[in-house]
Amino acid sequence: MRKAILAGIVILALSMPVEAKPRVADWKWWVMTAAVVGSSIATTATVHRCRHDHGIGACVAGDYGPFPAKEAIRLGFSATAIPLSYLWKKQDDEEQRKVKLWWLIPAVPIVINTGTMARNANRHFEPKDID
Repeated sequence: MRKAILAGIVILALSMPVEAKPRVADWKWWVMTAAVVGSSIATTATVHRCRHDHGIGACVAGDYGPFPAKEAIRLGFSATAIPLSYLWKKQDDEEQRKVKLWWLIPAVPIVINTGTMARNANRHFEPKDID
């Protein structure tokens, strides 16, 4: 008898409608976050390679100054976009806006990093300045 009552309670509990709250960090947010992180890492690697192959002055965003400090600024700028985009997306989702613009925040460092990476990567087709 106890098993039948327990089974009835479990079935009743499982059959009750549960209103699921939409996740803020859905696949779109994770894709944009991965693009921010990936573009920042790729830009750091490209600038490092350009500085190694062509010297400090020849590279875009790799000009004079300590490399770790410049990359810390890039990382900080890129990393700031992640929580800001999360908060903006959360607000867009809560207010159920038809036009959601949260993706603009991570798009800025993605565009800047990708542009810098592309300009420095094209330097590798030229002959090395330093041996």
